[in-house]
Amino acid sequence: MKLPPALARTRALPPEVLRAIVRIVALYAFFAALWILLSDRALGWLFADVDSLRAAGTIKGLLFVAVTSVLLFFLVLRLAQRYDGAAAATATDTLPRRGLIVSVALFSAVFLALAGGGIAQSWQQHRSHQGEFLRSVAELKAAQVEDWLAERHRDAEAARSTLLDGAGAAALRRQGDGGGRRQLLARLEAYRAAMGYAGVAVADAQGEILANVGAPLHETEQRLQATVREALAAGQVRSTDLFRVEQQGHAHVHFDLVAPLLPAPGLVLVLRVDVENSLFPLLQAWPTPSASAEVILFRRDGDGIVFLNELQHAKEKALTARKPLTDRRVLGVQALAPDYRPGTLLDGHDYRDVPVIGVARSVAGTAWWLVAKVDRDEAFGAARKESLWIGFSGLLTWFAALVLGLLFFQRRELQHAQLQRQEQAEKLRALQLLEAIANGSNDAIFAKDTAGRYLLFNREAERLTGKRAAEVLGHDDTALFPEAQAAQIMADDRTAMGGAAASSFHEALDTVDGKTVFLATKGPLRNADGEVVGVFGISRNITRLAETESALRQERDLHQRYLDTVQVLMVALDADGRVTMINRFGCDLLGYAEAELLGRNWFELCLVQPQGLEQVFPLFRRIMAGELNLHEYFENAVRCRDGRERLLAWHNALLTDDRGRIVGTLSSGEDITDRKAAAEAQQRQADELTARNAELERFNRAMVGRELEMIALKRRINDLSVELGRAPPYDLAAFADTGGDGE
Repeated sequence: MKLPPALARTRALPPEVLRAIVRIVALYAFFAALWILLSDRALGWLFADVDSLRAAGTIKGLLFVAVTSVLLFFLVLRLAQRYDGAAAATATDTLPRRGLIVSVALFSAVFLALAGGGIAQSWQQHRSHQGEFLRSVAELKAAQVEDWLAERHRDAEAARSTLLDGAGAAALRRQGDGGGRRQLLARLEAYRAAMGYAGVAVADAQGEILANVGAPLHETEQRLQATVREALAAGQVRSTDLFRVEQQGHAHVHFDLVAPLLPAPGLVLVLRVDVENSLFPLLQAWPTPSASAEVILFRRDGDGIVFLNELQHAKEKALTARKPLTDRRVLGVQALAPDYRPGTLLDGHDYRDVPVIGVARSVAGTAWWLVAKVDRDEAFGAARKESLWIGFSGLLTWFAALVLGLLFFQRRELQHAQLQRQEQAEKLRALQLLEAIANGSNDAIFAKDTAGRYLLFNREAERLTGKRAAEVLGHDDTALFPEAQAAQIMADDRTAMGGAAASSFHEALDTVDGKTVFLATKGPLRNADGEVVGVFGISRNITRLAETESALRQERDLHQRYLDTVQVLMVALDADGRVTMINRFGCDLLGYAEAELLGRNWFELCLVQPQGLEQVFPLFRRIMAGELNLHEYFENAVRCRDGRERLLAWHNALLTDDRGRIVGTLSSGEDITDRKAAAEAQQRQADELTARNAELERFNRAMVGRELEMIALKRRINDLSVELGRAPPYDLAAFADTGGDGE
């Protein structure tokens, strides 16, 4: 049998090349078969609708072409290298296969990550959008239910005072008053028809129906009796929960409102609401077309939840469909969890055990909850299609970029050579720029190797040392400065090289300008591998600044000594009441070290509490704000560390900045505790002496008055004795000058 020419030529190939071709074909066949078997099954798991499956199949085919093209490229390249050693050597020189494989792998991984990130972002955006939409629907439906309930309660409030008058109530209580009862029933029927209620009734305090129009109420007398008692006890409108009533073979869901009648004490008005025709339509209306979206009203019932409204996919299940609280997949069960925040997007199953997402919200004033939900497949259908197109576009882009990358890789050697020349030119320009900057600076700029030998020495460094760069380069600091100064500089260099970042040092050196103080900023020099190869530095002349700081320091110390000699407490506070300065006398008086007081709140630490923080500190804050004037003198007590209280006489002044804004206070306090105590003791002694003197004067006045009265009495007795012809019994010659006064 004659072989085709193409197959006949394979006999001329070396055996190893033929084996390589067979391996390539076998590998391709194995990969293609595996791809067909697994990819179709994976697509069947991921996609259910035809459009998505068709788009995924297109992407799968393109991906297969791209992957097999890349594999064939490398396999054929490897085969060509084996077949022709010289050509392989040339190809290896111009197109490093290993580098190409690594580059393609890294590029593919990055591109896959970007595509995956785009798909994840798309899903996240759709999820966020669905969450916001469902949250809006839940808020809308909850508001509609709450408004519906409020409207029903307003109807009951209005009807309780207007629907029944005293005559109607009397007609209900009287037996045999047929005319009055018919008028009342007609009135109730007119109200029921106008307001759309399923039934209207009047009941007594025991819940017995006295009059009823519309739907009969006897089926729910027990529930109604409890609500009647509650409404009469509170004197307000009360309502039952939703309940089912079997009527004519059909279950109806109702809701009763019970309102105490104002004109008829002891009677209540019962309004029966047909929620199937009023409330349920509100819940069943969805803002946009949807095949699976619905709003479900539910509440907790024992160890489960019960669905209150008619379900879209389960008819006649209102108040009968239930789910146990143990089934955490159900959205309603998740909503009742203690850690659920209303409005948060839920992910689980609905009453059909179908995967859904939804948002739950409670209905104010009731035990009801509602959840706005939609099937996951419908919610993320657009996201799934968008993800497919993102993958499709990404695959095409990846394939195009891969082709461009291969072309770019072939030109890399030429570009690399061009880049090297450009880099050398850039480095030369950078060195020239660095030299120009260094020589134009007023600071000494230098660089050294790890042994301390100079590598860079700018013009300012030349001027300060009096030596040219050519004399310094290659030498260390011992060629420029005395031994002690050179040793200190080298120690600072070692510290800088050991650090991770630049460090600052103060160095006093001998220069042509005399003794000069420098602020040297030094940092490690590193090579391309990050190894420390030296140190760089910039030294700025701060001699004048150092002299100024020294003078200010001396002046500050002098002022502090002045303050420490003053025998009064001197303290400065900032605008927040923190201590910024206090003299030695103040520290000794209060019993604290200076470091314990600086930065602390004066009013909290050193004043008597609670007056310090509750009364004095608020006044201080108002003074700092400019709302109150500072009193130049006042007295108050301070609290020492040992708990003693000392009374101080304060003289105060405000501290301001350059703009005149208040930034604090300066106060001097004199300890007047002992003086105040002595003055108070002296005052008490004076008050006591004054009281005693007044008592003596009163006593003297009393004694003198009594003596004068006795003299006058004796004189009168003497006069009577003379009139009777007897001798005067008393010798009053010594008191003769007071005779007239005595009488």
